Amino acid sequence: MIREKKNVIIYDTAPDLSALCSDPDSLFIDIETTGLSPAKAHIYMIGLIYIQDDEPVFEGLIAETPSDEEYILKAFLDIVSGYRMLIHFNGTTFDLPFIVSRCRAYDLTFDPGAYESLDIYRCISHYKRLLGLNNCKQKTVERFLGFDREDTYSGGELIDVYQRYTASKDDGLYRILFTHNYDDLCGMYNILPVVAYGRMGQDIPDSIDTDISEYKGYDGLIHKELLIRYTLSLDIPHPVSSSLQGIFLSVRERNVLIKVPVYEGELKLFYNDPKEYYYLPEEDIAIHKSVSAYMDKRFRQPATAGNCYTRLTGTFLPQFSEFFIPVCKSSYESKDLYFEFGTDKACDIPFLQRYVGHILKYLI
Repeated sequence: MIREKKNVIIYDTAPDLSALCSDPDSLFIDIETTGLSPAKAHIYMIGLIYIQDDEPVFEGLIAETPSDEEYILKAFLDIVSGYRMLIHFNGTTFDLPFIVSRCRAYDLTFDPGAYESLDIYRCISHYKRLLGLNNCKQKTVERFLGFDREDTYSGGELIDVYQRYTASKDDGLYRILFTHNYDDLCGMYNILPVVAYGRMGQDIPDSIDTDISEYKGYDGLIHKELLIRYTLSLDIPHPVSSSLQGIFLSVRERNVLIKVPVYEGELKLFYNDPKEYYYLPEEDIAIHKSVSAYMDKRFRQPATAGNCYTRLTGTFLPQFSEFFIPVCKSSYESKDLYFEFGTDKACDIPFLQRYVGHILKYLI
């Protein structure tokens, strides 16, 4: 078995990593294997990054022959026992289960559940549309952040390189294996700030500023919008924006701006059980049968789903689902949902936190 250490490269264009990567209790993990199935393949390298003397250090555990797999696993278990959090890229699906399986082959025990786990892939996979990514591969994320790393070999191609290395012990082949894993882990370390995107929906502070602004629309009329501003606890590494059904989101560094169109006028509140209501055509509303039973039958008719409503006039905000009750809309067929918005809610922090969380769920 070979153990080799090397300083981690911090990319010149990398954002400030101190808030995320300086935790001495965190261990970055990436493995190299001779195949995808732990039942048929083995681990020939485990790459790690940890903080030592306030600096990130890479350590590679390399099996010089397949029989060295047990030794690199034992070395890994000795190292990992001193850490609280494991950081990886899709390790939840591949790296960690693979290590568990290969440890069992040697009567060794590794329990990922004993550690906190941060899977960078899982943090960003739900935000692919927001980030404009074609896929969530690590190299794609690196390019999104401005890192253009060339990798000559794929993981599959390295299996043949490793087999040739075990037969020849050629130092050039060893360097290829070591460098591939080292570059992957340096890339993983440098893209860690992308987890800030995944935290935007959770990182909603108690301090939220709001304002009602007027603007001239494409129709030439004056409209109103609710402006929501707040500050994230973490910088995002690259500005993003998104819009849906007239709601606009912009995030730059730690500054979040959400613009929500305000609707002023009349909407309809639909009741759920038309069989329990009569519709009054002259008044254009529905009322419950318990109230209208004694009315002249000429002025009432059985309500239908399309006319079982009451009319509301006021100020409304859009929503993407029946999140705030009661739900209002312009017609029964309309997919655009609203709820009443009183000016007092503009200063209601718990309401704003819930509404921002609702918006972010759909925008990102």
